[in-house]
Amino acid sequence: MPAANALPLPAALPLDVAALTEPLAVSINAVDVAEVAPGDRVVVLGPGPIGMGIALVACARGANVLLAGFRDDARLALACDMGISAVADLAQVKLAEAVQDHFNVAPDVVLEATGRPASVAEGLAILRPGGVLTVVGIHAEQLSLDLNQLVRGKKQLRGAHDSTPRGFAEAIARLAADPALYARMITHRLPLGQAEDGFALARKGAALKVMLFPWGG
Repeated sequence: MPAANALPLPAALPLDVAALTEPLAVSINAVDVAEVAPGDRVVVLGPGPIGMGIALVACARGANVLLAGFRDDARLALACDMGISAVADLAQVKLAEAVQDHFNVAPDVVLEATGRPASVAEGLAILRPGGVLTVVGIHAEQLSLDLNQLVRGKKQLRGAHDSTPRGFAEAIARLAADPALYARMITHRLPLGQAEDGFALARKGAALKVMLFPWGG
């Protein structure tokens, strides 16, 4: 492995929290690609590990964040406990209504981290003219998009994938600065022999981040 690929960890950083470096770096890169600035009104679609990381980083950078999920009671409740003040369950309220209730105007930035193609179209529809929609989710299906809405609204559509050396460095710094906060993202700790159970928990949204321990957890 190239030496440049190995990043030193602060001695006090617990290894389970350090294992969050890669997903948090992906979230940081998404926030960078979206060019989130202090005071921006930001909607994050999807309260999974990447979406949660995006919301936490955007909040830390001074944005006004609304995190939305669909029948994600446990993960949205955890988001509130972690300091994300505004959440919405789209099984209970339409996205446009949640945005209006929280911001009273259209958002400046939407970051999609659901992996559900329809979320991209929904995010574009609520975005202010000239705003930025950044797609982070990996989608197994094709998307039909209203390009007139994109063009006439002078909106921007961007894609964010993986991360950068700067993103990894920032992720380690954030984890080291507040390991107790980020440790809360690890909702389940399982032995490696229960890996299939862990994946099942993640797929149905019952877990935020499942950590597998070779030595039994």
